[in-house]
Amino acid sequence: MRVLRFRTTLAHRERGFTLTEMAIVLGIIGTILSAIWVAGSRVSAGNKVQQASAETMQILSGYQSLYVSHPVDTAGRTDVTCEGVNAGFFPANMVSATTTCATGTPSTYPSSPFGTAAGGQDVQVISGGTYNGIIIEFDGLSQGACTSLASAIATAPNIIYANINATTEGAGQPLGSTGWSAATISGLCVAGNGNYVEVMFPAN
Repeated sequence: MRVLRFRTTLAHRERGFTLTEMAIVLGIIGTILSAIWVAGSRVSAGNKVQQASAETMQILSGYQSLYVSHPVDTAGRTDVTCEGVNAGFFPANMVSATTTCATGTPSTYPSSPFGTAAGGQDVQVISGGTYNGIIIEFDGLSQGACTSLASAIATAPNIIYANINATTEGAGQPLGSTGWSAATISGLCVAGNGNYVEVMFPAN
């Protein structure tokens, strides 16, 4: 009788997990993986914004060296992206080795950290004679990327004006000494992948 009880207990121990227990374990694993995925996405997005901010300053430095001794040679807005590509003002990781930059064809422009130029995530540079400024513009941004980049870049020094939305290129949104409020940025960056962040700095 004692042996029978031992065997019954042993058989009970070897039966494995019930479906309920397995469902609970899988649910816990799913929750952990989801949290890791969200955290990883946030880190990745933050890295892209930091990269875009650093690249903006590098690109600006190149163009300012071009105009160091004279104003920009245009009275309005002129696309000078390809001039900068040819002069080596853009980081190598932004420029395609197999595509020649063609003015007026954004798919051939430098790519941004948020995607490729062929996919609509390009970077353009425009000179503006009215303000003697250099405009650096990130196109094709998602609402999240637009919001994050706008928040980061709006506090850069010496900004003449900036325009951050998806509908009115070149209109400009005045910046206060501390940049935009979170509510303002949220209102300018809209759903979809058509947002852009456009910031003008002095040409020299």
